[in-house]
Amino acid sequence: MLESITDKVSAQTVGAKSCGDWFYQRSSCPICEGRDFSEKYSRSYSAPELTRYIFDFYSEQGSLDFKKLVNSNFVLAECRDCTCLFQVNIPNEKFMLEIYEKWLDPEKTFKIFESERPLEHSFWHLQGLYKLLSLPGKPPTHLKIFDFGMGWGNWLALCRSLGCEVFGSELSPFRKNYAVSRGIHALDYSEINRHQFDIINLDQVLEHVANPKEILDYLKTCLSPGGVIRIGVPNGNDISYRMELMDWTADKKSPNSLNAIAPLEHINCFNGFALQKLIELCGLKRVYPNEYPKCEILNEPPHIPYPTQRIKIALKDIARPFWRKLFPLKAKSRENQDTDIIVVPK
Repeated sequence: MLESITDKVSAQTVGAKSCGDWFYQRSSCPICEGRDFSEKYSRSYSAPELTRYIFDFYSEQGSLDFKKLVNSNFVLAECRDCTCLFQVNIPNEKFMLEIYEKWLDPEKTFKIFESERPLEHSFWHLQGLYKLLSLPGKPPTHLKIFDFGMGWGNWLALCRSLGCEVFGSELSPFRKNYAVSRGIHALDYSEINRHQFDIINLDQVLEHVANPKEILDYLKTCLSPGGVIRIGVPNGNDISYRMELMDWTADKKSPNSLNAIAPLEHINCFNGFALQKLIELCGLKRVYPNEYPKCEILNEPPHIPYPTQRIKIALKDIARPFWRKLFPLKAKSRENQDTDIIVVPK
């Protein structure tokens, strides 16, 4: 997906200007393109807390080059219109590819995260797939599925095993080639709209790209009649609280985790309102399928749930349809804060 992401991060597209050799500086909101925003946080990348965070995060996964961050600042701004929190200084095309191909070295990350997946990992995904693949109302062998930012192709491989025709795109050439070796059709950005898909998966992608609205607008045109788009982004609803503490040492599983605003990678942070604004601007609307799971489909959960947690998840799945019927306004209000959603054209 070298073309599909790096070529779409352009100063012209995102209202940004070149800032040194490795960054663009944004001058507008990536969702609504508004220019009325306020700075919420600013630190030099050389600040001890950021230096430590970046070193701890990347040192075991690849070979980081900290010299590229010298004289650059990590700046968070909040749009006063759509409330999107976004990084002002973002990696340019050249730096972005280096981050995902060298700082996150494919061979090292595969060994750490992919080589010894437990059986429960696939079972978890299959539970979500059963619910998602049922939405277009077709048997799996009639489904055409596209995953934007497919990584190693794990999710698409499961779809393919169920008989679906699968396509994906990916920034990292190494990861893309691995996915192709598993029977997945890889598409460049310009090739995507030559197809019509029943399901488009956009999981853990929009927080990484400079122009989420432009990409979502484009992918909307690639839906077949009755098709759906699944969007999943890190939940930023309580980010204001987390930023009051600003604990860069907090573990990703901690309630104080700053993963939703991870420097260099999570350049857009979505709360429920900002995500709703994005889909409205793209001419999309949410659907609320009763059986849609409140868990990530593409990415594994932080850990395989303990038996008591599994029971709790199962009970919530059973109770959710009754809750919606008894308290429809409360249910919809709460679910509007979700950042793992299904959308269709209006």
